[in-house]
Amino acid sequence: MTGQMLVCSGPTAGEQERVRSAGAAVAAALGLTLLTHHLDVAGTADDVLAAAEGPDVAVAALPYAPGRRAALVDAVSPRCPVPLLVVPTRPPTVPPTVGRVLVPLDGTDQPARAVAAFVDRFAKAGADIVVLQVVDANNVPRCWDQPVHAGPMWSREFLARYCGQPSARFELRGGRPGEQVTTVARDQDADLVLLAWTRPQQAGRAQTVRSAVRAATVPVLLVPVRVVPVRGAPVRGVLAG
Repeated sequence: MTGQMLVCSGPTAGEQERVRSAGAAVAAALGLTLLTHHLDVAGTADDVLAAAEGPDVAVAALPYAPGRRAALVDAVSPRCPVPLLVVPTRPPTVPPTVGRVLVPLDGTDQPARAVAAFVDRFAKAGADIVVLQVVDANNVPRCWDQPVHAGPMWSREFLARYCGQPSARFELRGGRPGEQVTTVARDQDADLVLLAWTRPQQAGRAQTVRSAVRAATVPVLLVPVRVVPVRGAPVRGVLAG
């Protein structure tokens, strides 16, 4: 991966330092150079999008905080031409390196393909990869009457299909996906959440992404999914032997 990490931050020193530190850590892992773009207090989505359309920009970074910064992220994210790193401006401080990455996947091909190159790059840079699947009554695996045996089998099958990193670990949780992303990121001491999303414009869609961004205390890298027809069924209902 080559190009630049576009770091957009506002006039306050604290915001600038936090976004720049997060951008530098991610850029180092991905092999990108930093490009800083300062936003004034009234920085608009069009300002960010214009900067992100630069020919060498591979990833853009924005601060996130309730209020004006949240509105800016909401306006930029559906139209951003490159993956977007969303950096919460509240503590804790950003680690100098990306040591552990949480990768939520839903058991379908397109999100896994969208983040695959990033997963590979972070793994090659030495980061631990933790893959998360959140299930509920609608997609819990069948044949789950013996969790001692089913759990390891499901883990191997899921990782084999959706994550090519042999050292990746698998976490299976039940509940609301957005809440579980935040909880597992905290429990696993993740430095980054890597999320694929389809960037829907409709109200009420992409609740996992929106919830994770709102509640995260670590940066969240949003990678757009290019929606194309794919063959095969998702790994949801049946444990493969």
